[in-house]
Amino acid sequence: MTEEEIKQHFHLTNERYGRFLRQFSHEGWSASCAIGFAHGKRIFCFPTLEMALVDVSRRRFIHLAQFLKSQNALVLFPQLPYVNMDGIVDEIVHVGREKNYSMEEKGTWIWKTKP
Repeated sequence: MTEEEIKQHFHLTNERYGRFLRQFSHEGWSASCAIGFAHGKRIFCFPTLEMALVDVSRRRFIHLAQFLKSQNALVLFPQLPYVNMDGIVDEIVHVGREKNYSMEEKGTWIWKTKP
């Protein structure tokens, strides 16, 4: 795949293309994945993201995950149980962390401070 094709697949804009990665704003996730993809990486793991960031960048994450999966890559999104990952992930695997959270009356998850 050519550099131009990678730019197109990861929706990298020409205006930001020459910047440092930390200056890419919301395009940083796409740029980071594009760099890994260009170097032959096939496992992509995101950090735990705030719910607001997932909501704002949902379409970008859906596109990234779909493209990477179409290229036989594994995409991991470790998240807290209250973050809505609908449309982004194919499967949710619970690893036991949810026992550290409880749901308030309003439907929001909170960290348990007492056992």
